[in-house]
Amino acid sequence: MSNASPTFPGSGLQRWIPFSFFFGIDWRSMVSDSELPAEVQSIVSRVVSESRLSQFEKAQVAQELLCHFEDGNQRGRTFSRLIEDFGDPATAAALIRISKLRNRSMMSKLFRGAMYTALVGVVCYASLAAFFHSKSPNPTVDYSVDFNREALAVAEENKAWNVYRDVWAKFEFSNGASFDEIYIKDGDEFIRFVKPSDGELWDIATKKLADSEELLESFRVGGVLPSHGLVLQADQNNYTREDRAALFPKHDPDEEFHLGLGIAGLSEEAELMFSDSMIGMLLPHVQSSRTAARILTVDTRWAMEQGDTERATQNIEAVLGMAHQTTEAPCLVCALVGVAVNSIGYSIIDESMSDGKFNEFSEEQLERIQSAVTKYSVADMFKLDGERISIDDIIQRSYSDDGNGDGRMTAVGFEVLSNLHLWFSGPGGSSDSNNMFVVQQAKKIVAPISMLTMATRKQVTDKKNEMMDEIEARFDIPIYLDDMNDIEEELAELQGIGNSYVLISNVMPAYQQCRSAMFRTTCNQGGVAMAIAAYRYHKKNGEFPLSSEELVGEFLDSVPTDQLNGDPLNYQLTEDGFIVFSVGFDRDNDGGEPIMVTADGEIPPKQWSDADFEAHGKRPQFAGEFWRMDHGPDHVSGDWVIWPRYAEQQDDF
Repeated sequence: MSNASPTFPGSGLQRWIPFSFFFGIDWRSMVSDSELPAEVQSIVSRVVSESRLSQFEKAQVAQELLCHFEDGNQRGRTFSRLIEDFGDPATAAALIRISKLRNRSMMSKLFRGAMYTALVGVVCYASLAAFFHSKSPNPTVDYSVDFNREALAVAEENKAWNVYRDVWAKFEFSNGASFDEIYIKDGDEFIRFVKPSDGELWDIATKKLADSEELLESFRVGGVLPSHGLVLQADQNNYTREDRAALFPKHDPDEEFHLGLGIAGLSEEAELMFSDSMIGMLLPHVQSSRTAARILTVDTRWAMEQGDTERATQNIEAVLGMAHQTTEAPCLVCALVGVAVNSIGYSIIDESMSDGKFNEFSEEQLERIQSAVTKYSVADMFKLDGERISIDDIIQRSYSDDGNGDGRMTAVGFEVLSNLHLWFSGPGGSSDSNNMFVVQQAKKIVAPISMLTMATRKQVTDKKNEMMDEIEARFDIPIYLDDMNDIEEELAELQGIGNSYVLISNVMPAYQQCRSAMFRTTCNQGGVAMAIAAYRYHKKNGEFPLSSEELVGEFLDSVPTDQLNGDPLNYQLTEDGFIVFSVGFDRDNDGGEPIMVTADGEIPPKQWSDADFEAHGKRPQFAGEFWRMDHGPDHVSGDWVIWPRYAEQQDDF
């Protein structure tokens, strides 16, 4: 047996082992180059392989084992005896592994743990992403049928759209017609409607009205019909050629077009999935009704200048009728525009009858105007069906469907949902394109994780039904009895893209704003009706009544209710006539002393002094400015004067 040293790397190995983690050392070559007997090499190779250590550690073990057998042989022991004494290779491998693992440094353990964790994470994420992208929504319900149920049920002769359509198309009125002549503007900002005292500007405005008499007559004729009658379409291409020409005059009615959701950054797949969704449904007739009311405001001023009270009466009837027509579609945004149109109508009445001009109207005309004011219930204008329908439609286009009412968030759904979140809140409050790109890429990365964090289809549907049922049950409970802040707080808790129910928080209606608008408009409606009743009383008796009770029976069915405390609205004689008022925020009677606001209409704290007002201006609050009803009794004092509305000082836009 030779006593020569083996040719395996030896001391050279010590030099290169520190780099073996990065560059690797072929321990098998070390074994084969050692010139030890094949049986020894086989045992060493087996032990090293079964140790299941890192390459660096295997190289160490190989070196140690080779040295063990070589040193033993140099001390005069045969390789056969050394092999016999070595024992079971599997046992040796297990013991060596335990020893090496125990002797690893803490940094090494942490590093290796992190590497394994990262590897497991990558594998899990890849599997999750593959599963996430394996499902797509499968919308099966056409919710537009339910959305248009009221319009579809109306007889053709009662549909205003049959009156409007051709005339609107002729004048390119909807979404395109220009009536800038009726406004006083500061640059692009509208200041007020033009008045007879505006000289040349008034002449220009009245010429525009005269040239548009056919359009105005369509407002008067169609506005008093019980239904608007337009069947709204989520896909603009589903309108008839005639409807499209009237609704979208800037587009060729013979060419296919789609306006999209108006959300930047959506993929083609997402655009296609939501192209005919309820959230993409336009309401082109709604703002047209508001524009029509503004035009009729100026025409009523012209009619009163000409002494044409019949035309003024017809205009008022049309405006209040269009307010009702606007709310035919069962969604709250239509209701909000409807109450804005109502407010315009109330202001037209106030302006037309102020300073004794009510005497120019006949008793029959005053009765018609009062009937137009009270004809429709304000509460009926506010319908939550459209919000239910829209949320259900978003759910069916965002979640998969397992056939049993459940499913999970899909890639398309997450994309639209996260874009809706940015649409409402903005990416960190910034519109910077680079920031938007970063946000978009981040959303793609985290999207698969939404399966683990977001509520399932059934959970979202059940939560939506629970909250909508609660809102509907309490919506018309007076604010002084139920502020519904608990629901508002629950919705606030659902905010944030990481919340399981973020879909609900993003698309639930602004019910508090709408609820305040409903009670506010109900108060306005009652106050205006009471004022006209007082004018009718004056025409018959030559004086105003001493109290509102004198109006009940012949001129009023009952005294309207103050929506801020449940008592009758207050009526009070003044030197100039009378006022109608609500108790206001503090909910106590201040004798008709109006709420004072800053020059720009802001409501100050109750403790403001005259010195505080000097820096911001001070004036009485106009009736049409009473936008919020939730300040509470400690916020501001004074009464909310509903009549007179001071319409000439504050145009309703």
